[in-house]
Amino acid sequence: MPKAHCSTLRLTPGHLREEGLPSAEGGTVVLLANLTELARELAHLLEVVSTDELLYAQSLCESVRNQVICSRALLRFLLGQQLAVDAASLRFACGPHGKPELIGHQLAFNTSRSDDTFAVALASRGQVGVDVEKFRPISGYEEITRGFLRNEAPIVFSGPEERRHRSFLRIWTCKEAVVKAIGLGLTAPLNGFAVSLDPPAITPLQPEFNRHWSLETVIDGDVVLAAAVAL
Repeated sequence: MPKAHCSTLRLTPGHLREEGLPSAEGGTVVLLANLTELARELAHLLEVVSTDELLYAQSLCESVRNQVICSRALLRFLLGQQLAVDAASLRFACGPHGKPELIGHQLAFNTSRSDDTFAVALASRGQVGVDVEKFRPISGYEEITRGFLRNEAPIVFSGPEERRHRSFLRIWTCKEAVVKAIGLGLTAPLNGFAVSLDPPAITPLQPEFNRHWSLETVIDGDVVLAAAVAL
């Protein structure tokens, strides 16, 4: 089975005004946004956010409340653009382990946020997962690697300390994207599959990961992103 085509685009204010967005038809599109940079444009989209979404955001601490509202507005806008429907009319449900999905539409999606960096993956075929992280030192990465990334330990522990932190986050985003794609999240055994980076690839080691996989990784400045598609 051929791999799913995947393209990545960093959103600019123009994309939310007049510029066209890439279509996910026949493949997967990953859209990366800085919510702070897009704040002016997102302010005009807040009316599409549902009452339930606003109430949920109000329950959060003030430091993340606005980011959550803006990310929901952007998600609805992007889904509405892809489906050519009113963004405010979109309805969502959650799978058994909490993965969100659209009601009444076949388009698969997944999101991830790290501070004000927000990623949306849209797939017309298969199941999709995405994870985004900002490069930073990770306390306890050695123990996490030995416990949950045993297959990738040689990659993580090669090179100087700064490189190890970067390698850890590259591997971790891939792992998160995979388990999010199949809807299990961190309830899935992270050692049940192996990840390689150059080139990006997934090797199933347990039955639940026996799929046809496509894996993409992107480094954009201080951000690392991974998107996984299971066909």
